[in-house]
Amino acid sequence: GSIEQLALLVGIAHEINTKVNSTDELLEAAVLANDVTNSTKALVQGSIEQLALLVGIAHEINSKVNSTDELLEAAVLTNNVTNSTKALVQGSIEQLALL
Repeated sequence: GSIEQLALLVGIAHEINTKVNSTDELLEAAVLANDVTNSTKALVQGSIEQLALLVGIAHEINSKVNSTDELLEAAVLTNNVTNSTKALVQGSIEQLALL
């Protein structure tokens, strides 16, 4: 009876040891999974921040393009005014010459 009980206890101890080892492996796997999750979160966060930066840069470029368009429009208007003034002066000189 004692040998059988001892064999039973050894079997139980072996089973407990196997389950503890499995639990340790599960914990290690859980820790690794958690590390991967945290790394992924950091990567996504970094990507979001970079995307926000790119959006900001794109917005700034767009604003500058709009400003450039406005400057070009102003330059065209200035050129038109200059040409009109030249024509007016030329016309005045011709009329003055006639006098």
